[in-house]
Amino acid sequence: MNKIFLLFTFFLSALSLNAQRASERSLLKDLGLDDRGNARSKYLNLGYAFQSIENRETDFLSLKSDYALSLTAGNTFYLNKEPLFNCLLFGIDWTWLDLNFADYSKSFREKNGIEESSFLQLEAGMHAGPSITIDAGNELAFYAYFRYAPSYSGFYNEKFKPYAYNYASFFVTGIGASYRMGGLGIERRWGKADYEFKTEGAVGSIGKSNFNLKTGAIRIYISYRF
Repeated sequence: MNKIFLLFTFFLSALSLNAQRASERSLLKDLGLDDRGNARSKYLNLGYAFQSIENRETDFLSLKSDYALSLTAGNTFYLNKEPLFNCLLFGIDWTWLDLNFADYSKSFREKNGIEESSFLQLEAGMHAGPSITIDAGNELAFYAYFRYAPSYSGFYNEKFKPYAYNYASFFVTGIGASYRMGGLGIERRWGKADYEFKTEGAVGSIGKSNFNLKTGAIRIYISYRF
């Protein structure tokens, strides 16, 4: 009996919300304003990431980041002019800028013992993929997305000065919520690529090592949507 009552209450609440959103959109149309409500198309995200790299052949370059930061900016192109059920919008996201920086600590064996050195990873790329937005009313919106992210990925070590860079295919999926122009979100980012590390020797010789590295990250971000 309690379950039936809860389902009936939920049904009535959904009908009430739908009617409220329909009334709001009708008023916006009468005023000649955008009827997409709280679904803002542009976004700028600043995030903190928990990132790692993994090499399945050796543990030499299997590391977890000391810290990682990200900056993304893009636009959502909505496919339906009017929301489905007065709350659902489908779109294609184009993130035209994705910058990701991670710092790892790597231990090296020296004559005097073990020394630690900073191992840096820098990536720049773009995203594209489908998204869905739920306009909940009262200036609140929720969204989810999945994107393909072709990127440039590079590594650098400050001590021995090895460097490596290559094209890398990444994927990004996430969810978020926004209130007015501010929001919070969380996303997962993963991909892999082959890297050739070139190490400068003491007499000018160049040593080469090839690694296939898998990068994975959980990024938590604050969002400015406009």
